[in-house]
Amino acid sequence: ICEAIRVGAINEREGIVVVSRTNPPMLDAFVEGIGLLGIPVRHLKLEPTQHVLAERYLYARSHCPNIERIFGVPEALPTAHAIFGGAYRDVPPPPPAARLYLRRRNHRLRAVAGEEEMIGYLEKAGFRVMEPIWGNHAEQIAACAGADVIAAMHGAALANSLFCKPGATVVEIMAENARKTTVLHWAGEAGAKVVPLLGGPEGAKQSFAIEPRQMADTIIRVADAAAA
Repeated sequence: ICEAIRVGAINEREGIVVVSRTNPPMLDAFVEGIGLLGIPVRHLKLEPTQHVLAERYLYARSHCPNIERIFGVPEALPTAHAIFGGAYRDVPPPPPAARLYLRRRNHRLRAVAGEEEMIGYLEKAGFRVMEPIWGNHAEQIAACAGADVIAAMHGAALANSLFCKPGATVVEIMAENARKTTVLHWAGEAGAKVVPLLGGPEGAKQSFAIEPRQMADTIIRVADAAAA
């Protein structure tokens, strides 16, 4: 959708209707931000038995042979910044933190044994710990935009690396036999670098384990080197 706005397929004359059943705050912000760009926008909340008949439909999906690149194209990133920047213009930013850890907790997939103990060591080393949820998307963007080092388990929270400042470092922890490149692309598009760290092998529901002290020490060394 951001790319369609950038190339003019959605504009002040065409407008857009956004259809959803659920209503997470991030979607409300996205719709508001589109309106602030001067584009007519309507948000319809429908039940599964309801349908929309429109004069025109926009097919909005990127096509790429790499499945990890279907999320979008880098040219759309400034539009995303403008949309969310407008929607969150009145949200007070969180306290600045040069070192940030995005906690992964209470997820059905990719539970990581040892994460909570590791977090204790990181907090002692000056890391601010933040748990991304639907209701704090504005704070997520602001915190990641201000951090010099962001560390997290592989997962959706690291989509916030798109909002990193150039030169930031993103530390991504993955299972040793389930390595991904999605965050490498996201961070690269924002001008940040990625340091991958590997835990144990992946088990049921993508879960794996880490050695807490060893992983914390490695992340701290990466942060210290980034600050040097």
